[in-house]
Amino acid sequence: MRLYLSSRQPWRCDFAVPDGQVLYKTQSLRNSFGQERIIILKLKSSEIFEPLAEIEYHTDESHSRIKVGNRNLGAKKILRKEKWILFGYGERVFRGPDSHKYVWKMSSRKSQLFRKNNSQQPTATFHCPSSGFLSGSLPVSLEIFPQGEHMIDDILTTFIYMERMRTDMRGRFNLGVGPDANGDGGGGDGGGG
Repeated sequence: MRLYLSSRQPWRCDFAVPDGQVLYKTQSLRNSFGQERIIILKLKSSEIFEPLAEIEYHTDESHSRIKVGNRNLGAKKILRKEKWILFGYGERVFRGPDSHKYVWKMSSRKSQLFRKNNSQQPTATFHCPSSGFLSGSLPVSLEIFPQGEHMIDDILTTFIYMERMRTDMRGRFNLGVGPDANGDGGGGDGGGG
């Protein structure tokens, strides 16, 4: 399954299938203290969206929280640091609803999800063309492979948190980031159809 994003910012966009039907929406609200609340909405029935999850995002990761249903846990508890490399990029592990462990692997340019101990076959891959002459015509998408389709909600929730954190780190370390890296610009529809 491929979900097309209406923006390069997964925490502030629509996620649609190839025919254009929007399945998920995200909204980002920031207060004057720099704290950000990301609300993830899921399509329940024709044009009616209901809350799926909420992320309280802080640049100090120890204060970030992820709420799903009546569970409200620290992001560090849900997404455990596994392997850490330069500038804070690395791997985060979470347990899926099937009791298997899954690993988000982050780099400065992309995020991929793998089932733990199976780094050959991705479960999900974020496709976000870098800026350049031809990249404007390529759509931003999250590809979820068949082995991950039973846990799309979990993949999407953890993906949005990971991308928000990864983009924030890129901005802090100034690793080739454009003006919309921290949500202060950008826009456009990002393709998707």
